[in-house]
Amino acid sequence: MKGQRGGRIVSVGSKIASATVALMLLVTAGVYFKLGDPATAWGYMKEGLRWFADNDNQSGIARALGMGAILALTYGDAELGARIAGATYRIVEEKGVMLAPVRVLHLREPREIAIERLGEARAAELLGDGAAASIEEVIADVMAAPAPNGAAIASAELPRG
Repeated sequence: MKGQRGGRIVSVGSKIASATVALMLLVTAGVYFKLGDPATAWGYMKEGLRWFADNDNQSGIARALGMGAILALTYGDAELGARIAGATYRIVEEKGVMLAPVRVLHLREPREIAIERLGEARAAELLGDGAAASIEEVIADVMAAPAPNGAAIASAELPRG
């Protein structure tokens, strides 16, 4: 029975498979982050973000932006990272979704890293700027930004023990 109903099942199955691939791109970004390879991690994060943005998947966008914030804050442009984090927290709060890089991969809260790198006042200002920006604008900034390639400036992993 392959009629219209069968086509919908294939379509839904295909979309689920694509979402799973996009999610695995973010997990792979996390692995490369933990291996100390921010440029490769950034590439995987951007590919996942592209899919989630193209499909208006807010949970996936929050995951990808959260990973991007941690990467930028740890290895690169801390001000960009703080703005990305602000947008991420807005999605998390408005949509009630989880910040997976923190909850699943056990990385530090981007807000904490921003305060460590920029000081409390500057971090709060940039987090607010990111929260006030449109998600499309923040996504465009991430997609246009070069991959961070410096040495780790902050520790994004939770302390052990």
